[in-house]
Amino acid sequence: MSRQSRTTSEKNRDIIRTIALMNHLAKRVDANNPHQFAKWYDGQQTAENRATTVGSGKWAKNFKGQVSLKNEQLELLSGLFPDAWQYYQNGPADLWKALWADPRELWALCRTRYCDDGPEYDDRIWEMFEDERLLRNERSLEKAMAEFEGELLLAEQYGESFTLRHLTEAIALCRLHRFINDVVKTEADGSGIYRCIRICLNDLNVWGELFRLGVVHRVYNVLANMESQYLSTDESYRLMVGVELHQIDSYIDNPLEWISSKYRWKALAQKLDWVT
Repeated sequence: MSRQSRTTSEKNRDIIRTIALMNHLAKRVDANNPHQFAKWYDGQQTAENRATTVGSGKWAKNFKGQVSLKNEQLELLSGLFPDAWQYYQNGPADLWKALWADPRELWALCRTRYCDDGPEYDDRIWEMFEDERLLRNERSLEKAMAEFEGELLLAEQYGESFTLRHLTEAIALCRLHRFINDVVKTEADGSGIYRCIRICLNDLNVWGELFRLGVVHRVYNVLANMESQYLSTDESYRLMVGVELHQIDSYIDNPLEWISSKYRWKALAQKLDWVT
């Protein structure tokens, strides 16, 4: 049986994973370019297994996104960086999980289901909360979405910065809501969730992190395509955000102007006691 070829979308995922991992690892060893990383890598090899990746340019194509990492390369990197494979699969702050994991894994990425400032916690502290069972009173999806958007709008109003965890949660809530809504209609208001994604993407801290990983524009395109596809196929969602088929591109380019913060505050006031 011939091996099934990967789709363009699957190839793009692996390219994004590859570029981000290579730039992440390069930063960890103070390498400023593929040549410096290859030189560092060669220096870690034993005399019996001395590699010459500087001369072969083995890593350069991965850094540039021309080819994705092969399993053999990931195994070699994992020998030097034990967390390389996990980072490749899950991404920074679990961002790749939010984008591409099975929908049943997404709720665990939504920290606002327990507390308003969940995305702001360092991962190690959050894991401690989970391990010691300190998290109580889990919210519903509807409540979590409303609280997340409200906290995001409030932070935006006061000029506070966001983290990659905010972007991860925005994407996870978006995909989870749509997954459930395709099965059974819910009371959760999904008209502001793509707007939340764009607020996160526009944040200098989040944008800077993705830029340093070399994937900011690729991630933006993945999210724009995801939104475009959903708008194109779901009439009820188009009605909810007030977009006609011929207006989809305009909405995706600037959802923050299409749906104002004032309008979203009014919608949230019906769901959140602290919004007046």
